[in-house]
Amino acid sequence: MRPITLRDVAYAKIRKKILSGEFAPGHFLAEGALADELGVSRTPVREALERLRKEKLVRRVAGRGVFVSEIRIEDVRELFEVREALECLAIRLAIEYIPEEALDEFRETFIDIQAREANQESIPLETQIAIDRHFHEFIAHQSQNQMLIQFLGDIFNHNERIMAVTTRIPSRFR
Repeated sequence: MRPITLRDVAYAKIRKKILSGEFAPGHFLAEGALADELGVSRTPVREALERLRKEKLVRRVAGRGVFVSEIRIEDVRELFEVREALECLAIRLAIEYIPEEALDEFRETFIDIQAREANQESIPLETQIAIDRHFHEFIAHQSQNQMLIQFLGDIFNHNERIMAVTTRIPSRFR
């Protein structure tokens, strides 16, 4: 296992702010300001931004700088088409490998959720999103296909960002 670098730290922190919607689509990402905020030089920030560009979370505009990528309706449609295809594959593969103990643990989680709903307990949106992601990651990991797990992880990240951004939109604009 390789050591965690300043680039990794910068990447993780910037990525988290993008996925959470704290850095909204179109937000300008100034290398210098990010470096100051993170307590690192500009080089790790620049490298982190390049990695995020490859993941399509940011875009570089010549002569202007780096911005958080916009979320276009076509991107959302394509994301869900690919997600559907890959999750169907993950389920087909996972069926062969899921141990009964893992299913039992998972059942307990959903029994708890059903009990909360029956008692009309409000489950915070963040918790709902985390449970949903955990469910889908569980299936992906049970497929035992590392490339599929990685692709679905990237898709889940984009999906998380879409959910974070759309839940911040005032209801009158939805």
